[in-house]
Amino acid sequence: MNEILCFHAQQAVEKAIKALLIKVNIDVPRTHNLRTLLDKISPVIEIPTEVDAEVILTDYAVSARYPGEMEEVTDEDYETAIELAQRVLDWARGIIEVMQNTK
Repeated sequence: MNEILCFHAQQAVEKAIKALLIKVNIDVPRTHNLRTLLDKISPVIEIPTEVDAEVILTDYAVSARYPGEMEEVTDEDYETAIELAQRVLDWARGIIEVMQNTK
């Protein structure tokens, strides 16, 4: 169960970063790799260290959805995934709000 919950945390982060890419008129690549997405946006928007740490969630993008050998995802892993996702969502929301208010 924790695997799927962590997958959803990853998806929330992915969508938040893709929303920022769209907001600043950068083509959105077809990828689940959070590092790739952040690298696309970093020339335009500064990435805080605490947001940059969320790239570890990329592992949950695919591995949690397909059977195979995978380490067990603990409750602690899930709690960490939620904390990381919340930081990114707050960061992205803040940037979008500032951009909307400056128009």
